[in-house]
Amino acid sequence: PSPAATSSPTAQPTATPSASIGQLKIMAPSGRVTLDKGAAYMTIMNTGGTDDALVAAAADIAGKVELHQTITEGNTTRMEPVPQIDVPAGGEAVLKRGGLHVMMMDVKQGLKVGDTFDLTLTFKNAGSVTFSVTIAELAESDPGMNGMSSPEAGMGGGASPTTVPMQ
Repeated sequence: PSPAATSSPTAQPTATPSASIGQLKIMAPSGRVTLDKGAAYMTIMNTGGTDDALVAAAADIAGKVELHQTITEGNTTRMEPVPQIDVPAGGEAVLKRGGLHVMMMDVKQGLKVGDTFDLTLTFKNAGSVTFSVTIAELAESDPGMNGMSSPEAGMGGGASPTTVPMQ
């Protein structure tokens, strides 16, 4: 079994999706960048009756892009690659800080708050979609993206992957 995103029951989206492919809708994408690393977060809603999975991601601004999860054990937090992120039929996958996310390494250009970059997501069934992600402000409590911060610094807690269908 592959990791599933932490999610909660939700109604159909009222906001306009940033991108869609098939019955998948990408909602509220945002990014963070520190030095040569970055991460992208979003909610992927599956309005269809068939499970899908995010299997790959790509961004021209990074030398390497992987799907990651944050794992907290005791006072240690680390990030590890995952083979895919499940997007259940009628449900959603929530990619967020302290949980599942798109990790970008070897970021090639200096990005600042408000800058945008193109991100391509590839799904097992739906195919690929490219959309724009805006860099969000990094709060003072953010520990960065080196995977070495403690849960008290804002990285951990509640990062157990679970899936809940939408109601």
